[in-house]
Amino acid sequence: MKKKTPISINVRKLLLLIIFFILTSTILYTESPIIKRLTGVNWFGFETTDYVPHGLWDRDYKSMLLQIKDLGFNCVRIPWSNEMLNKFPKNITISEWINDPYTNRRGLNTDLSGKSSLEVLDAIITEAGRLNLRIILDCHSRGAGDYMEETLWYTNQWPESRWISDWVFIAERYVYKPAVVAFDLNNEPHGGLFGSGMKPPASWGYDVPGYGVTNWKAAAERCAEAILRVNPDIIIIIQGVQESSDGSNYWWGSNHKDLPAYPVTSIPGSSLMYSVHEYGPSVASQTWFDDPTFPNNLEDLWRDRFWFIYEQNLAGLYIGEMGLKEEEASNPSSIAYKWFTRWLQFAGNKVHWTYWCWNPNSGDTGGILKDDWVSINTIKYNLIKPYLEPPNGVTPYPTQTPHFEPTPYPTQPPLFPTPFPTININTPYPTNPPEEGVIIDAKFVFSEDGFNYMDDPFRNTFNPQYASGFFDAFGGIDDGGLRVYLAGLNTHGATSAGWSVPFYSSGGYFTINFDYKMIFGRGYESNEYGEVIVSLDGNLHILKSISGIGDTSANYDTGWVHESLSINLVPGYHTLIIGVYNNMATDVNEFINFTIDNVRITDESLFPTSYPPPPDLIGDANNDGRVNILDSLIITQFYVGLNPGNFNFMLADVNCNNVVDVVDALLIAQYYVRLIDFFCNGN
Repeated sequence: MKKKTPISINVRKLLLLIIFFILTSTILYTESPIIKRLTGVNWFGFETTDYVPHGLWDRDYKSMLLQIKDLGFNCVRIPWSNEMLNKFPKNITISEWINDPYTNRRGLNTDLSGKSSLEVLDAIITEAGRLNLRIILDCHSRGAGDYMEETLWYTNQWPESRWISDWVFIAERYVYKPAVVAFDLNNEPHGGLFGSGMKPPASWGYDVPGYGVTNWKAAAERCAEAILRVNPDIIIIIQGVQESSDGSNYWWGSNHKDLPAYPVTSIPGSSLMYSVHEYGPSVASQTWFDDPTFPNNLEDLWRDRFWFIYEQNLAGLYIGEMGLKEEEASNPSSIAYKWFTRWLQFAGNKVHWTYWCWNPNSGDTGGILKDDWVSINTIKYNLIKPYLEPPNGVTPYPTQTPHFEPTPYPTQPPLFPTPFPTININTPYPTNPPEEGVIIDAKFVFSEDGFNYMDDPFRNTFNPQYASGFFDAFGGIDDGGLRVYLAGLNTHGATSAGWSVPFYSSGGYFTINFDYKMIFGRGYESNEYGEVIVSLDGNLHILKSISGIGDTSANYDTGWVHESLSINLVPGYHTLIIGVYNNMATDVNEFINFTIDNVRITDESLFPTSYPPPPDLIGDANNDGRVNILDSLIITQFYVGLNPGNFNFMLADVNCNNVVDVVDALLIAQYYVRLIDFFCNGN
């Protein structure tokens, strides 16, 4: 559906692209440091109901990353929630005239105006890459802020299939972003049968009887295999559980005691790291802090729960979270200080780690930053500073295909701030048809192009918690697309979702063209089905229906399908919705993943192409089943004696006078622009 570009322009573009690659590869990547060991910080907020890293109400995101870099950290672990993927950020300051308190540069987050939370993450990753910072993405919870209540990697609302699908989406989105080096699959699986363990309990290598699917190891392997098919170079990080099979307890997600009995065998060792979180008594009281031999009891405890991974070289070991409060860090006699300094001496210069946290608003530990979001807690920072990886490491970690990005040129801020444009979402788009009859030509290269996501648009469904949609910058045929996801349910119920756009038609005949791709989960039974639907002013057009065939080993994938609809409308504003409907789902393997691209609506009364011939086929002089300008040209050629091919003399005589002449050609031209609707008796 894209317009062709003259060859000369394409050649110029190709030459410019080659020059661009040469320049950017020299400028950006010849001096990139090779990192042996990741030593960084956690910067949280995406996983909360703000759907954006905290502190951007006071700081520019580029300034935050620069300060992290300036302090000697080489990595940022960024928690996110599945709910965040189709949300927009809250509590973010976008201003052209406020100075950032760290850089003193004018402007806060100006390039984030109008961006979704996912697009903000894109910007952070791009800037991190420019600063040679590495990024670890951590799936912290399914629902925003729900990490304390979610013991497992799935919930009724967010099934395992959705969790895996979202990770695959992230993997596809950042496969060519070398700053993104690792995926932490699920934060702190926990729960237990003994003591105060929450239910259902996460387990390693087996399902706990009476609690359904609790085998976190098996789920992590399923997810990792799906991710590595998309990006075999990414590092998979797998946390442990809280309670091992012998009843031994440890920090949430940090007990790997069952690993020797149930080893991970499906993930290559070069792609795998195990993770633990290590905290002091300010987070929770633990028996080992009260032991009379403390702190000398700690090293045996660590070896029993996880340190054998490092000593036996089973895989990489990564400390995803560790931290303590400012008052603890400043008190050498405190239990927390003794624990933390012993821990750093034991592990701090041997394995990868990210300190919890950068934010000052963590209730557990506070942060590296103080409450003003710019000053450094030097007492806390000085404890970890000796264990930072120096910038001259020699071992590549990990290797990925380079991706070149231009270095942004510095811009001079305007003397007076320019207000950002406002958009009235209630105004139909577009308000007037553009030239040549093209009402909408949406390719979704950079945005939703005026489309809006809708829950429950079809058949009076009401299950919004099982549907979601978002702009996918890499999900279309060539670039972006609009995605809809209907998750599997644990109870019966119909769901639907789609993307809508209002438009104006001057009336008459017009066409809707678009491409779609639908993946139908492998678990559907024969009484369960999904439909691709186009709704125009509430009138449904069913384009495809797929019924289940019972559990299979593979999902059903339609591949990219092109659709074209021809419809007559009265003049005025109309609403188009393109989406999917699911009549029933009862299993986590039952889901619909639906993407649309290249939506084009053309008002044929303004931009004629061709029309079906009248019932008696008169006018179709070239026998192609349509009456258009080619028929008029062929008749003109015949009239001047050029003897065109595929010429049908009888159908060319549109005024029924047994003569084919220029009058017939002119009548067809009038029909082509809809000045007349029929031939012969009407003329």
